[in-house]
Amino acid sequence: MSRQILIATLKDYFASKGKFLSMDEYKEQEDAPYRFQIVKRTVGSWSRLKGLIGEVAAAPVAAPKPAPKPVAKPAPAPEAPAPEAPAPEAEAPEGNG
Repeated sequence: MSRQILIATLKDYFASKGKFLSMDEYKEQEDAPYRFQIVKRTVGSWSRLKGLIGEVAAAPVAAPKPAPKPVAKPAPAPEAPAPEAPAPEAEAPEGNG
């Protein structure tokens, strides 16, 4: 188990509880993500855990960039009717006859 994963998990757990729990409070919890002994063995001491959680909380987290808003295309201007071309004049058939 990675120490960073343990710290991140405990940070989320304490955030859900609304505060950093003391050793005794943590031991009494039935929904704790890790047994107390595992946490203490991995981190070393409870006060060090508190410091590490504070460091994790202070670490800047890059906020996801918002998706670009779709640009609305302007409505096409109504096309003016094409000017009518003058009708070709009908030529009279030339007839000699």
